[in-house]
Amino acid sequence: MKRVVENKNTTINKNFISMKWIDNPHEKLFEILPSIKNRFYVTIEEFWSETYQNRSILIYGENDLVNSVYEEILRAITTVAAH
Repeated sequence: MKRVVENKNTTINKNFISMKWIDNPHEKLFEILPSIKNRFYVTIEEFWSETYQNRSILIYGENDLVNSVYEEILRAITTVAAH
């Protein structure tokens, strides 16, 4: 299950701050996260949810960059699922 949340009420330097997360990502995705982090100026955090007992990825930063990272991760998920 993928869940997307955006918060457009917070502004920093007049740029939207956006937040998205992905629940239960494939383990191989965690191998490519460092590469994605190096290419985009966003914060990517991995965390464990005790409530839902799952691992998730939280992405936040400038709206356009977060959207780019999210699309990159979705492409990676599709590639991993195809193999």
